[in-house]
Amino acid sequence: MLINDYSAIIAHVGDSRAYQFRYGHKIFRTSDHSMVAEMVRNGVLTEEQARLSSQSNIITKALGGNLKDLAEVSEHAYEAGDKFLLCSDGIWGMVPEKELIRLTAKPSVLSKAVANTVETIEGIGRESGNTHDNMTIVMLEMKKDSKLKVKMSKKTIRLLAIMAVVCLLSIVANIILAKKLSAPNMAEQKVEVLTKELSAKKKQIEDLQTEVNKLNTEVAKSKRETADAQLEVAVEKNKAAERAQAEAEEKVKEATKASEKAKAAAQQAQKTANEIAALRKKILDDLNTAKNTKKKDARKVIIKRMVSNLSLLSAKDTKNKTVYEDIKDKLSAPISTSNSPNAIGHYDILIKKLNAIK
Repeated sequence: MLINDYSAIIAHVGDSRAYQFRYGHKIFRTSDHSMVAEMVRNGVLTEEQARLSSQSNIITKALGGNLKDLAEVSEHAYEAGDKFLLCSDGIWGMVPEKELIRLTAKPSVLSKAVANTVETIEGIGRESGNTHDNMTIVMLEMKKDSKLKVKMSKKTIRLLAIMAVVCLLSIVANIILAKKLSAPNMAEQKVEVLTKELSAKKKQIEDLQTEVNKLNTEVAKSKRETADAQLEVAVEKNKAAERAQAEAEEKVKEATKASEKAKAAAQQAQKTANEIAALRKKILDDLNTAKNTKKKDARKVIIKRMVSNLSLLSAKDTKNKTVYEDIKDKLSAPISTSNSPNAIGHYDILIKKLNAIK
């Protein structure tokens, strides 16, 4: 709350409240940012039902960086004698609002009002088994009028105009009547009549002033409710945008994961294909070498190496496993280590069979 000579500015978030009192009556109160307060504004709950609800501590706004948590700010004119009350839900949540106004707005001494309020709340808390919430309360009393003045509504102006016309007609009638009443006793009676009429006019003025205050309060409430509705629309739009952004981000993540998975599978497939090609080349080279080698022992070493590589090839290229196993079987035949002319044809057949694999 910021107070200067021009006005009082109130900014609030959550369910702590600010009140403004004038002549012992409430003329302003902040709107709670809570779930039950929304239900009150929608006509689902009464103020008292919301205060006593077990869900009254669920707030819809709190200090933070989101658009929905922006503070609600309002500017108020004040008069000398006006009182401002700032309190947490540990104060206003313990008693009905009428009782809170009686405790805080009626006493003339602020320190007494604060002390009586705290004592009352603590007494209620003790009776309920010391389960009451912590409490915060601050009160201020204005010593002069603000420069900002509350603009009168058209209805208020009409009422004041009617009151002025009534007073003027009454004064004219009284003057005419005074001229007709010349005797001393009649003059005394006239004074008495005028005194009574003056008292009645004062009462009418006081009643009209009360009506003006009520109308000003209704105007302020209407403006506040309009601002609340506009802010609620903005909050819903922001929520929808946040949900759309979250959904888009989730789809991007899923697409990225799928892309990375496909890329990894492609890389693994390429790696396996390269390994298969390398093994085939080694076996082909060894088949050509064995074909042209005349030494039996050297062929056995080469055949042993080819059998090992064919086993690796069978594990990696399962589609052609039967071909590899057949080549292994033929390499174990005696002709594979023979120096006969048929051995060359034997190796040519194995080389052709391996080259035939795609």
